[in-house]
This record gives sequence, C-alpha cells and structure tokens, in this order.
Amino acid sequence: MGADRMIKAIVLDANAFGASVEPNVATIENWAAACENHDAQLWIPEIVAWELAQRVKHQADEMAHSLAVHNTKRHKWGFPPLSKPALLTEVEVIDRLERAGAIIVPLTGDAAVAGVRDQVLLLGPAVRKKDVKTGAADSAWIRSVIEHNGGGTEDLILVTGDQQAVEKTCAALEVDLPRIAKNLGEIQHLLNESSSATAEQTEKYQKLAQQYFAGPDLTGSDLIDLLGLSRREWWDVDLGLDYGTGWELQQKHVTPGTLDVISEVQFDNWSGSTSATVRMTVAVEEQYARQDQWGDLPEFRVFCYDGWVEGRLTIFADTDSGVGTLEDYRLGVEDGSLTSQPM
Repeated sequence: MGADRMIKAIVLDANAFGASVEPNVATIENWAAACENHDAQLWIPEIVAWELAQRVKHQADEMAHSLAVHNTKRHKWGFPPLSKPALLTEVEVIDRLERAGAIIVPLTGDAAVAGVRDQVLLLGPAVRKKDVKTGAADSAWIRSVIEHNGGGTEDLILVTGDQQAVEKTCAALEVDLPRIAKNLGEIQHLLNESSSATAEQTEKYQKLAQQYFAGPDLTGSDLIDLLGLSRREWWDVDLGLDYGTGWELQQKHVTPGTLDVISEVQFDNWSGSTSATVRMTVAVEEQYARQDQWGDLPEFRVFCYDGWVEGRLTIFADTDSGVGTLEDYRLGVEDGSLTSQPM
C-alpha cells in the first residue's frame, strides 16, 4: 500500500514550529498542499492554534511597543514618526492559519472536561511541577484529535516534541499509538518515499539553502530567529573552561560566516521537498566580568572562538525562495580556535 493511502492527516503540535512556538505560514501552506495532493489533510488542534495565536500577538505587541519608544526618540531628534502597524488579534492569526490550508480541529466539551480532569487527578500526561499541576492542554488537544478521527489513531502522523504526552493519553484511552515525528523533518522517514536528489534538484537546493540563510546580509539576530531560539538561550555551548569563581557572562556576540551542504541531498516524493545536513560557521565573542579579590575593582575577560550551527534543512522543491525549516540543529566549537585575553 502506498504511503499516500496510509495517511488521513498530519497533525501539528505547537512545538512543530520550533522553540519559539510561532507559526510559519509558508510551512503550513507547503505541507497542506502536499497533503491535498495525496487526499490527506493538515490538522492543527484548536488548543494549539490558540497557543500559536497568543505567541504571535505577544510578539506583535512587543514590536509595536518598541516602535512607540523609537517614535518618541524620533520626535526628540526632530524627525516625523514612523507609521504604527495595525495590532493583530488572535482571531486574525487563526484565520490566517486556516487560509494557509490548515484544518482547525475543534475542542469539544468532552475533550476539554477530560483534559481538566487529567490535570486535577494527575492522570494521563498531567504532571506536578513545584506544586503546580499541568497537562490539561496536552491531554485535551490529543483527545480532540482522536475524537475528530472517529476515536482511533489510524492513518495519523502527529508532529510533536512531546511524545510522552501522546503515549500517556493514548494509554488512558486504550487506543494504539499513532505514528509520531518529533519535527517536520522526520516525517519523510515515516513516509519512506525518499531517494537521492538529481543533479538539477541538488543545484537548486544549494541555491535556496543560501537564500534561506539570507546570504551575506545574515546577522546574529537573524540566525536566532531561524533557529527559533530566545535571546536568553543564545549562544549556549560548553567550552570546557574553568572561568574561576565569580565570573559572570556580560555580553555575547555571534557573527555568521559561510554555509556548506555537508551531506547528500535527499528528495522526498510524497511531500515534494528536498533536505540535507547543512553547517553554518560563526565567530563568537563572549565577555565576562567579576570583582577582583578585594572586591574593589571589576575585572573583565573576553573569550573568542570559531563555532558552527549544524542541522537538517528541508526546502520544498516548488518554491523559488529560500523558505524552509532547520531542525535537529546542534551547536559546536572548532577545536583549537579558543583564545582569551583581559579587556
């Protein structure tokens, strides 16, 4: 039986879009189109859609606030203010997800009640964290998907980084575990329709991969956004150093370098996407400070090294721009590149 006849729907959890939990509409459009080509659907549970919409609204509100502060300075400098962007609502964001091709799986009363019950009674995926019970949302969205699918999990692929929640909820419902991909890049392994890309597909992939990383204009902030990291998490690698008592990180600067495709490019016939392992080099500078041994004067030290970001980059073959997803990435340091000196 072909992979296309074995799939009714691909279901996206919020973390399918990375740690930032912000929707990528181009990704939704591409996967929704791939599903439609195989008589399948792309589902986003209503609870997940709420979370995605809340993250978008929060980011949009923060940007609007930053612009208001900037306009205050522009007035002080004698320049006219920049136009204020229209504020986004959660309803508008969810509507955009639907227009991109996603089917919003409704949250029924039964699923909602069962999710709350699981949290209160610490059943299914519910857990206690520092005397706070959590898990209602996870239980409810998984239950809503199973209910929407007629009470079973057959012909579903769930894209989620929380496999344990799915396992516990399915066990509580006494249904079989669906196929699970921890990110979108893993779906192709479940579809089993990948092969080596042709020379033409490989050439196009290499071109689009460069565009995805914004070419020579890429900044450290851009790279943070591509990886879906928060500013607090960036850059976090173990240098294996003993900084000494009292050293505290003050600033961190990451400058992107070159991009290389370091594995064979694969073409997935089911989704129409190409993927390979790519590596982006970076130059990193970390600045540390501490009080001297008498506690009178601050001491400063800077560490510099060459690092890299490596991950699996998936790009849809029909696109003409570098729209893709970078997953399973890891950070590293080039051996022998570390230097340090007082500031």
